[in-house]
Amino acid sequence: MAEEGEGNHHLANPANILGNAYLSLFFNTGQNPNISQQALSAYAQAHCAVFLLGQLHKYEENYTEALEGFFHVASLHPAWPKPRQPQQQLLDSWMTLPSFLPLQGKVKSKKMQSMLGSLHPSQLGPCGDGRYQGSSGRKVALEHRLLSTLWLGVNTGAVVLGRVVFSLTTDEKVPRPTFNLADSEGPCFAVTV
Repeated sequence: MAEEGEGNHHLANPANILGNAYLSLFFNTGQNPNISQQALSAYAQAHCAVFLLGQLHKYEENYTEALEGFFHVASLHPAWPKPRQPQQQLLDSWMTLPSFLPLQGKVKSKKMQSMLGSLHPSQLGPCGDGRYQGSSGRKVALEHRLLSTLWLGVNTGAVVLGRVVFSLTTDEKVPRPTFNLADSEGPCFAVTV
């Protein structure tokens, strides 16, 4: 019971409170990357917020840093089960995904050809003409790209036409499903949105 009290005391740390406020703002205002960076900065200043920092790294898709944080917390507090759950979920995802990608989610070859053969640029809708105007009135230039030409991280201005072949989800409160997408070239790529 004393450990729980200690844990709660650390959560009252001003840097944790600021990090939590930014994290809440991040999820309630459209997941602005600048706000998540402010949360990361605040958590980095709080030595006892490694678990929360690990969670934020996970949402930012910095999985190595997230795992390091969860492992660190688990080593500091071996009796505390909370860091083991997201740690295990990440490890399970990393073990499951590679086995599904080459098998295209176990979709048969003819079915896959049919799915990908029916892709047409007209299916891009309002994004197909190289520009898009959002509800705020802001115009964005878009470029139709193949999955193989994308890089890790955010691909600003890229629009992809493909089919979701399968998806993997977790039992998290804030789900981050991984969609496995194929475009006209065919191979599946893991994508999170």
